[in-house]
Amino acid sequence: MKRDANGKFVNNWDLETKQRVSVSLTNTAWRSLDEEARKQGISRSELIERIARSLGNEVGTNAENALLKAQIVEQQQKIATLQRQKQELSALLENVTQETERQVTTILENLQQTEERLQLALSSAQMVAWDIDLITNHVVYSPNSLLVWGAQIGTVEDFVAVIHPDDQQRMIQAAQKAIAGEQYYMQEYRVIDPNGIVRWLQSQGQVYFDQTGRGVRMIGVSVDITERKQIEAERSQAGEALRESEACLQLALKVGRMGTWNWDMQTGKILWSEGHFTILGLQVNECEPSYKLWADQVHPDDLATTKAKIQQAIAEKKEYHHEYRLRWSDGSIHWVEVRGNFTYDSQRNPQHSIGAVIDITERKQVEQEREQLLERESIARTQAEAAQRQLTTIFETSPVGIALLDAEQRFIAINEALAQINGLTREQHLWHSIPELFGQSDPKLVAVFDEIYTTGNPFISSCFAVNVPGRSTRSPGYYNVYYLPTINLNQQVEDVLIYVLDVTQRVRLEHGQRFLSEASAVLASSLDYQITLEQVAQLIVPELADWCTVHIVEADGSIEQITVAHTDPAKLQWAQQISHKYPLDPDAVRGAALTLRTGKSDILPDIPDELLVQAARDPEHLEILRQVGFKSVMTVPLQTQARILGVISFVSAESGRQYDSTDLQLAEELARRASLAIDNAQLYGVAQRDRTKAESANRVKDEFLAVLSHELRSPLNPILGWTKMLRSKRLDATKTDLALETIERNVKLQAQLIEDLLDVSRILQGKMTLNVAPVNLAATIAAALETVRLAADAKNIQIQTHLNPVSGTVSGDMNRLPGFLTSSEKSIYMT
Repeated sequence: MKRDANGKFVNNWDLETKQRVSVSLTNTAWRSLDEEARKQGISRSELIERIARSLGNEVGTNAENALLKAQIVEQQQKIATLQRQKQELSALLENVTQETERQVTTILENLQQTEERLQLALSSAQMVAWDIDLITNHVVYSPNSLLVWGAQIGTVEDFVAVIHPDDQQRMIQAAQKAIAGEQYYMQEYRVIDPNGIVRWLQSQGQVYFDQTGRGVRMIGVSVDITERKQIEAERSQAGEALRESEACLQLALKVGRMGTWNWDMQTGKILWSEGHFTILGLQVNECEPSYKLWADQVHPDDLATTKAKIQQAIAEKKEYHHEYRLRWSDGSIHWVEVRGNFTYDSQRNPQHSIGAVIDITERKQVEQEREQLLERESIARTQAEAAQRQLTTIFETSPVGIALLDAEQRFIAINEALAQINGLTREQHLWHSIPELFGQSDPKLVAVFDEIYTTGNPFISSCFAVNVPGRSTRSPGYYNVYYLPTINLNQQVEDVLIYVLDVTQRVRLEHGQRFLSEASAVLASSLDYQITLEQVAQLIVPELADWCTVHIVEADGSIEQITVAHTDPAKLQWAQQISHKYPLDPDAVRGAALTLRTGKSDILPDIPDELLVQAARDPEHLEILRQVGFKSVMTVPLQTQARILGVISFVSAESGRQYDSTDLQLAEELARRASLAIDNAQLYGVAQRDRTKAESANRVKDEFLAVLSHELRSPLNPILGWTKMLRSKRLDATKTDLALETIERNVKLQAQLIEDLLDVSRILQGKMTLNVAPVNLAATIAAALETVRLAADAKNIQIQTHLNPVSGTVSGDMNRLPGFLTSSEKSIYMT
């Protein structure tokens, strides 16, 4: 069997491309070939075959170099012989004939051509020829040595100087051995060319001795074997890599639980690796590998599919790849993955199969676990996405303000609630920093965030006062704030999470409740409502207003300003002067006048200049109003269910506060409590007056009862007196008649007194009636005197009567006038 150009055995030699090579060799060349073949352990014909195959390649082999060196040595010997002949002929030139000169010329020309061919051979073979005179240490190089050593003629020292320092000693020792008698010299070493490039050379030479056996000359060649050395190094590396690869493969097969098969499909013989036995659940080499043994180990449910896969791969002439299960003798299930290739004969029938099998049970378990993990991950992702949507919804709809700042204090996320709290849009926040947004409105907040980013400490505060940039009023809002920084591995603040809950209304309500409590205490401290309202006005300033005035409606309907309050006494005195010059206009369109007319509160959150112009009495008044700088006004009524008592005016000026509905509710509650205090004070005054009247009425009643008891006893005295006298029977007829008449008259008077008491009751009930008729006053008075005469005599009281003449009669109740006169007389003598 013959080889192709690459050295591979070929079946069809006739079809191979051939190259004819003609080589003429001398005996010396044959000896060199034999020596090289012996070194490589091959026959001379195989060496020649290799040289022939390598003639077309640029990189020569060791055999080719040996052949060339043999030829060059032979040529050098010829040149040496010719040179000696030339020297001998030169000595004879003067004595030779012309024919002899022509012969010498021919010899010289031949010599020149031989040298040229030698130089061409040296250059082609990348060789340098050298000749050392061991007596003079003079060295001659071939011309192409200029590229290697940079010199063509020199000394031995120059020759040694270009050798690599690490190789110089070895080369000197080899030369000394050759000169000492070994004669033949051959070494591989490195030289450094004039450009500093290191080259590998193989030098081969021979020492020539004189008749005394002393070495006088060394002739040789140096071949550039740099490329060969590089190839050898690459081959060495490739071989080492191949050995490492084979070791890694065997280790991988063992560690990776892999096996291989080699199946001669025509003979049925199968070879399994040790790993293949292990994967099938068998002891290594415990039985002869066979197709049936393999099929018995395949899981019954997978056997048909696996066989079909094999047949499909054979039919389609493609790689066999399949995964299936094995069932070991202990019943355990193992998954394997197989890959194999098939070769076919000339009839396209499967001939041979090789492949590998790997135990993928763990991988299958991992895949199963991975599928379960993926399923759980999918569920978790779905839940996370739902949670993310919920968080997004919470973030967007939460009443709590939420935001995130980056490492440079810039807003990178903010919800609508916090944007509204700050009074700005979300776009006005994003990518703007805290100092940019709050630097003017609240430097204190900027300092808080500087502290957070410096120390990394969170900041949590309840009812934290902040002047947000979007508020038109200069009064702060109140918030429960949570500023929570995130610290990275470098102990630097990476971001800050912000939670803000607006508690401004709650704080204002709490402040309002405290204010109302204080005001209630003041209102309850005195029943003098004027003093009380002055104290309340002092509470209002500056808690609710910069200015406060109170007007009261007097009993006659006039309106009086009872107090004005301000923190600056100078402004307070000035305001009192202005109020005297420009009193309240009851017909004004807005403000206190409107509230007094309607009993309804009035609020002006903002006071434009047009309203000042409308309210001004004259240009001077307008200028005063502008100087005060009114910003916002509230007026609330002081009233009861029956009437309007007055009005309280709240005025915002230098503070810049803008009143809203919450402020108005607080002011109305204060006015309601003040109204109750005023009403209570007035009711107390009425009660005091009623008490005085009641006490006076009680005194009159006591006096009336005293008189009544007297009047009831007065008619009884004459009756008892005359009755005793009648029983004594010492009275004559005249006195008896007088006595009976007096008794009768006093009985009638007693009856009249009782009727008078009933008249009082009738008067109180509005049921009193009079029987009006003509009455003689003189007779009536005389009868009354007789009624009280006995009582007067008993007390030694003398009654003198002086009656002016009365013409005619008067209209009166004859039954009631005597009682009236009697009561009057008794009152007189009782006093």
